[in-house]
Amino acid sequence: MTDSLADSYLDLWISGQNHQLAAIELYPEERVLEWRKLTNQGAQLIGPISTGIGFIGSAGWVAAGSLALGAIESVLTSASQKEGLRLLNHANAIFEQFRTTGRLIPIYHVARLELPNPGAWRGKLEEIEAIELRSLTRTQLAAFNSKRPFSLDRNLEPSLTTTVEKRYLSVSEEFITGLDRERGRLTIRWSSVDAYKVARP
Repeated sequence: MTDSLADSYLDLWISGQNHQLAAIELYPEERVLEWRKLTNQGAQLIGPISTGIGFIGSAGWVAAGSLALGAIESVLTSASQKEGLRLLNHANAIFEQFRTTGRLIPIYHVARLELPNPGAWRGKLEEIEAIELRSLTRTQLAAFNSKRPFSLDRNLEPSLTTTVEKRYLSVSEEFITGLDRERGRLTIRWSSVDAYKVARP
């Protein structure tokens, strides 16, 4: 680990206590964007409904999952509201698929931390990925070869490993989960943070 990576952290003050987070948990960008889009579409179709666990899309709704959707199903009457419920059920299914795929991204690799809104934070990592060339279509193989200095023949090289850039996002503006340097893994309500700064070398 380089010095710049080791010395980067998110410095938080909460009720007089200091927390230094070396990493923040974020989720695969593609799935988060898909989930957000469906949640927003469903919420717009249903309208402003709350049953005591927050409005649709809030942290309370995310935590409650299918229970939250079941709580409002009986009060939905119009066709558009029922379509909204279908979209929210789909969004919830997507969330259940990716909620265990979160990665603790080192602060050094998280951008936009200067914005006091966890929903705007962006993570980026380079990862090793195995690619089965024989499973690619001709179009996919041509696109893959167009980004390389030389072309690969899948009959000669059926698979290879390559470095790919993976992007990550937050699923909540209300809570963050991170790796505290002293206390280990913590989940923090963002509204409880009194002050913070990004410490980078």
